[in-house]
Amino acid sequence: MVHEGEPAHYLRLKVSIGTLLFSWNDQEKITGISWQEWHRPGANRGFLLTSRKIPIAVEMLIEDFWNFFEYGKPIPRVPWESIDETTMSDFQRKVFEACSIIPHGETRPYGWIAERIWKPNAHRAVGQALRRNPFCVLVPCHRVISAQGGMGGFLGKANGDEPELQLKRKLLDIEFNYKNPVFGFLSSNYDPIQVRTRLKSNG
Repeated sequence: MVHEGEPAHYLRLKVSIGTLLFSWNDQEKITGISWQEWHRPGANRGFLLTSRKIPIAVEMLIEDFWNFFEYGKPIPRVPWESIDETTMSDFQRKVFEACSIIPHGETRPYGWIAERIWKPNAHRAVGQALRRNPFCVLVPCHRVISAQGGMGGFLGKANGDEPELQLKRKLLDIEFNYKNPVFGFLSSNYDPIQVRTRLKSNG
């Protein structure tokens, strides 16, 4: 889901396959993570642009997202304590929580989530909730596929030839191809101190 306009507090992060927008409110609760563009590689990867000082929770997520997109590493957890839930219904929250426990590099059908939230016949409602997922990648709706093994929908689209579904395939490829190197510091040019420095310089 791409934001209409720009929120008061935001940060843009360019990664290997596009640009993400992180937003938060005055209480420093994360209100959204959305794609601004995804159909072309992000130039100047790691470039950050923000409107205000960055909350610690967002700063930590930036490191997690960078590791995910550059190296395929799992994002450790959803920081629910730092998420703004005021716009979620109880049903949506349950769907998002169930989705978030699908393991990195694996997929599940919509019915699996419906069963986890004790609504076994609600697979269509689950699909609608995930279609409105405001926390792309963090709540990994890209790991949810159709019961027949097809890609299912993503970002409100269901046609496999559309850019949204191609993005879903890329996200799954990042996870499926992940290999944990024996000596990660030898195979990685990621520098968390450098990222933190860029974050603070934009604060």
